[in-house]
Amino acid sequence: MKKTLISFFVAAGLIIFLLPAAFIAVEGKKDQVIITQEVLFGDPGAASGITLAIASHWNRHLLWNTEYTIGEEKTTKSKFTFSGKSILWGWERGTNANFYFGTAKSALENGKNSSVACTESAFPEIANKVAYRTRDSKYSEIVSIAEYYEVYPLIFRTEGSMAKYHCDRGTTKYLSELFHISPAKDRLEVVVEKNSDGRPSLIQQRIVREDLPVFLVNLSAEAQDGIYYTYRLEAGNREENIDRGQNSGIFFIPCRGEGEARQIELLEMKRSCEFLSDVVPLELKLNKSGDILYLSAKSKGGYSLFVYQLDGEVHLKQEICLENIRDTSNYCQMSLVDGGVLLTWNDNQFSFVEEEEGEYFWWCSGIFPQTMGELSEEGVQNPFPRENVLSFDGTRLVLAAFENWENMEIRLVVYNREGELYCGRYKNSQDNMRLAADNRIEPQGVRLWAPNRAWSAGKDDPIVFPLSLTVIE
Repeated sequence: MKKTLISFFVAAGLIIFLLPAAFIAVEGKKDQVIITQEVLFGDPGAASGITLAIASHWNRHLLWNTEYTIGEEKTTKSKFTFSGKSILWGWERGTNANFYFGTAKSALENGKNSSVACTESAFPEIANKVAYRTRDSKYSEIVSIAEYYEVYPLIFRTEGSMAKYHCDRGTTKYLSELFHISPAKDRLEVVVEKNSDGRPSLIQQRIVREDLPVFLVNLSAEAQDGIYYTYRLEAGNREENIDRGQNSGIFFIPCRGEGEARQIELLEMKRSCEFLSDVVPLELKLNKSGDILYLSAKSKGGYSLFVYQLDGEVHLKQEICLENIRDTSNYCQMSLVDGGVLLTWNDNQFSFVEEEEGEYFWWCSGIFPQTMGELSEEGVQNPFPRENVLSFDGTRLVLAAFENWENMEIRLVVYNREGELYCGRYKNSQDNMRLAADNRIEPQGVRLWAPNRAWSAGKDDPIVFPLSLTVIE
């Protein structure tokens, strides 16, 4: 490693003088990353043959790729590289289809909206009426939305897509009638500030209620020929539906053309299938081949995974009840993995559904051992619910994740259908390498839920997964 490092510095030339002295300090360290196993529960033989692949970096210039195989004598192999250019990492981005309360030009986001003209506000009819009721330079009023709108007007926006769409007054009317969400007793606070000539210079609108705010939770999955979409109307963050007589189910928005000519046809959006009345949709995902749609959902009976077959229409193929999940925390996410589907909750609960020859079976549920508690003091989520890795061979389910956002330690757990077989902590010698006071060695890649790290990379930066599992057959 020492010779490799010297050759890199020679190739870098004068760049070395611009780098901190901490780079040079690596020469004095051991030429191997050392991984140490600590058995926390059970028989470590249950994890025999599993290899952890770990990618780490210091200050985006010093890079390591380390492999550790559980149960072998010479367990650790590490490769070191140096980059004179600071490395940035990206993350996987998908297309999200979002609907908001509002008109063709503006929307209420998080229940609020600001504009400089009545016509550009989320509710222009209300803004226009309130703005000219007085000559005062600043005026506010709370009005009933239902006095102006029978159903909520809706505006459409996408994230992560270059596809074009047209959203005018006619589109808003079509979408509003399709969803048919009543404003009920919702009220709107309108604040108007005027220039010296009496014209509005700022219009602020905010939905006010005596109870928790109601808003749309958007769920979507992009297919080759369109977008599958569903939503829930929710009060607060409660994972429940508010009944306003709205049209619910899975909708399909067709797309025409390809590339820059791709067009989202909002006026052709239709409901493809409906839900049972008590189903609360949580996440929607499409498989790689585009013929299976997955919906995680909650109902009075607990959590379920709905599997839909796509063949020009949407047909419910299976409903799998996720047993032994306690309703103690919010749902986090669904991951489509080799051999099945993993679902996680924010308190480290998980449920795994096995896929075998196109059929799905609940396999097990459990709680990945807590490392930070559900939320740290700073409100930061555990790594496991969103940034885990998995291996499944039909009889053994292996889950692993970094323990926290502060070091390189890894927690690995092995399960069978009856429960936990083994839990181990894998300590990393890089946690003891202090190359500079403010910069520690960290996992490569952008860790989305780590504090101050989520938005540091551009969309074209390479995607690196800092932790992966392989199994020796």
